[in-house]
Amino acid sequence: MAFNHLSPPKLIVLLATRLIRSIASCTSSTLRLVLLVLLFFFLILDAFAQSQLTASPLGSPSSSLAGEHAPWRIGLVASLTGPAGEQGKNWLSGAELAAEEINLRSTTNRVSLSVEDDQTLPAKAVTAMQKLVQIQRVHAVIGGTWDFIAEAIYPLAASAKIPLVTPTNPTEILSDAAQQNPWIFTAAISLRAVQAAAREFIQKMGIRRIAIFVPSLPFGTVQADMITQVGKDSEIPIVYRMDFPPDGGFSDSVRTFALRVRSLKPELVFAVVDYNILGLLVAEFERIRYMPTILTTQHLDAAFALADEPNRYRSCYGIYPSSVLNDVFSDKYHSRYKKRPGVFAAEGYDSLRFLVAALDAGVTFNKPERPFSLPGIQSTFSLPPAYSRSLSDQSAVIMSTSSGRFMPWSSD
Repeated sequence: MAFNHLSPPKLIVLLATRLIRSIASCTSSTLRLVLLVLLFFFLILDAFAQSQLTASPLGSPSSSLAGEHAPWRIGLVASLTGPAGEQGKNWLSGAELAAEEINLRSTTNRVSLSVEDDQTLPAKAVTAMQKLVQIQRVHAVIGGTWDFIAEAIYPLAASAKIPLVTPTNPTEILSDAAQQNPWIFTAAISLRAVQAAAREFIQKMGIRRIAIFVPSLPFGTVQADMITQVGKDSEIPIVYRMDFPPDGGFSDSVRTFALRVRSLKPELVFAVVDYNILGLLVAEFERIRYMPTILTTQHLDAAFALADEPNRYRSCYGIYPSSVLNDVFSDKYHSRYKKRPGVFAAEGYDSLRFLVAALDAGVTFNKPERPFSLPGIQSTFSLPPAYSRSLSDQSAVIMSTSSGRFMPWSSD
């Protein structure tokens, strides 16, 4: 019988099992003693092999990933259900598209995906991460759709010594512990890029007063602080700010906010909301007959595409990564899924491609021995990280629907 297809630990177990059977059937006491000694030797050898697997976690420099063979096992902790379901499904579809392309270009599968739904719950994310690391033995992970979910699994990546890329959380909102974790990276656009685009927009639109509407989450807080700083730098007051609860009751929050905005009459509302809440906000402003300019994050395209009356979003503008302008990616995504790529789809796509390329190159993620880079949809991804824990340093653009199409805003 040939054993060359078995890994060393499995071969040891097989030989030990055969020895046990031989001992049980052996009638000679001398031969039985010899077989027992051999069994003891194999048990020690097995324990040593298992300890080496534990001591050299997949993804760590000592695991010699450059010498391993594909497929690379990539774990995906995605929010497929719950409040973050839209974003989770979007980046997952981008990652799956990248995996399909990589495997199609090879005679054998070079990447294998293991997908887990965290249900937008930190505890579920932890369980999913543990399964991927301990049972699936993945080489790398993409995940952490919302900030508090990502923070729950960062320590597990560090303890397992495998790289984890969050496709959605900017480097500025990572906790101090995550910032110091050499196994954690982000593919999301940085807040400094978002701030630069927002500042230009506010100045060119001649805004004099601003109101802010954000969820009471770290991501909402840092976005609100960012716009507050833009206002402070330009001597533009923030006349009202509401941090609404993220777990429901949106209609009441929207009504209260809209009435307050009508009384204070700011020219600009900065709203960190998804397409559903953006629709509620616009409808409420229509109802009370006061429509300010609304600057929102990456959900205007979905609201515009799903609206019965798209023209209602003519006063809305969205801040997007420059990758939204990449027609090549949009076309290939549309060819695969029959729709435009949603928010964070490009980030999922780039994250998967980068991890596979880096694993192929034998990169030591926690302490790269030499620079490594890969052109992406967003911009060039690189190790060491381009900015803080961010793998890329792309710019942001303002998108508009005022012309009846989703296209870049121009002040001209």
